[in-house]
Amino acid sequence: MSRQPVTARQWLGVVATFLVLALPFSFAIFSLTTFYDSFAIAFHWSRTNAVTGNSIILLLIGVLSPFIGKAVDALSAKTVILAGCLLTSLGFALLSTLKGSLAEYYLYCALLGLSGCASSILANSILIGPWFERSRGLMVGIINGGIGVGGFMAPRLIAKLLPATRSESVLASGISHAFLVLAGLMLIPFVTTLLVVTNETRKRTAGLNVKVPTTGELLRMPMFWAFGVSLFCAAHAMVGVQNPMVLYFISEGLTRPSGAAILSIALGSAFFGKVISGILADKISARAAVIFSIVCVFLGILGLLATPAHSAAIDWVAVVFGLGYGGIFNAVPVIVFENFGTHKVGSSLGWLYVFFGLGTATGPELAAQIVDTTHSWSVAHAVDLAIVAVALLLALATGRLTRRRSEISSKAVLSASS
Repeated sequence: MSRQPVTARQWLGVVATFLVLALPFSFAIFSLTTFYDSFAIAFHWSRTNAVTGNSIILLLIGVLSPFIGKAVDALSAKTVILAGCLLTSLGFALLSTLKGSLAEYYLYCALLGLSGCASSILANSILIGPWFERSRGLMVGIINGGIGVGGFMAPRLIAKLLPATRSESVLASGISHAFLVLAGLMLIPFVTTLLVVTNETRKRTAGLNVKVPTTGELLRMPMFWAFGVSLFCAAHAMVGVQNPMVLYFISEGLTRPSGAAILSIALGSAFFGKVISGILADKISARAAVIFSIVCVFLGILGLLATPAHSAAIDWVAVVFGLGYGGIFNAVPVIVFENFGTHKVGSSLGWLYVFFGLGTATGPELAAQIVDTTHSWSVAHAVDLAIVAVALLLALATGRLTRRRSEISSKAVLSASS
């Protein structure tokens, strides 16, 4: 079967998905981290109080993924993405009304969790996946690079929007203003997606004649559990370090803008991590891309433990960490596309994202609890280093399982062609 060319409208769709991941998705998961210090002053919240809101967002992005996957399969990726953009704007608008109530904060964060899941990598990868047969991993990496761009923008923008004062009333007003600005920004990708993305999809596969597994079949696959637990550990460790990173640098004597700048370097480097891991997925395998990413996260955390916060080398530590951080975000779609194709795989993507979401939700929560209890960031970082080492061992152990899957796929192709 000859390959159909990618149309100009579909290239515009790639741009639109990049914007969705750079704004609604990235800002939903990265924005709150720069507010933590301001929340503590304006509302007298503890580290754990502030971090819990972001943990709710990350948890819901994970646990709601199977339902979002089914919605994409039943409706369309475009419809789900548009809903996500609008709900993210609404969530930020509601956060602008905060007066210090933790119940309201957690409720609005839950809304951002739903909106973040709808505008996440899941729907956007499924939208563009069928258009690219030989460079699917690279294109997934490029659009997911929007997360790195958004992660680079979010801390810097919010640090500029928040007033440089410790006055409770002035900070409370600044928090409200900042969230309103974010609410307005989320309308940009909504309009772009509405105008340029079509609901047309091509029922192509990744060259596999292997049936997409049902939920029951997927849950019985050893490969699913091996990759899933590895992704859980990697996500837990990397977000446990990334999420409170600004708080860590402030505790080490840096200013909020300086801490936010280092965080933005890490998140900006994630763009290149996504592209590199995408190329590795296309040229070698999804497993190779996952291993590369986990190694970078491991080296980044190790560097953070060994490098003083005021050292000039800390920027390079952030770069290495960011390369791995970005690549891990690519992992789920490249694993699923490589093994099951691109048609009606929303549910499979969703179930694998549960591991990712649970990891991202528990990582910051555990780190905050450790720091609140031990008053030591080194202990928290050492725990995350040990957890990411487990992720690496599991990823290395998937070699036998992926080889077996490749043999099954090859036999299916030969059977279908004979």
